[in-house]
Amino acid sequence: MIHVSVREGPLKFGSWWDRARAETTFARPGAGGLMDQETQQDVLRRLAYAEGHLAGIRRMIEQDTYCVDVLKQTFAVRRAIVKLEQKMLEGHLHHCVVEGVERGDVRVLDELAELYALANR
Repeated sequence: MIHVSVREGPLKFGSWWDRARAETTFARPGAGGLMDQETQQDVLRRLAYAEGHLAGIRRMIEQDTYCVDVLKQTFAVRRAIVKLEQKMLEGHLHHCVVEGVERGDVRVLDELAELYALANR
């Protein structure tokens, strides 16, 4: 697993995309680390699937498609997002949480409690 140290001072980026990638790719100081490659690829594949379905749903609504047909597609998107979340949580539990606990960082447990609360709202 690759760990990135954060340097002092502001970072300069060429575009908003560079900044967004830096903010989402690098581990937060004190956190468990980066998402493993297999999980990242699976999550990105599932996200692309959901994005494609959402675009299709938009077209269906613009074309005044029968509600039941649209709803079937929204259910497919919801299932894809649930599977994406499950995959990310599984990777987080097996990597980031384990590493955090081994370091004695109880914040990872607080984050799990926060996720649990968010999921049950």
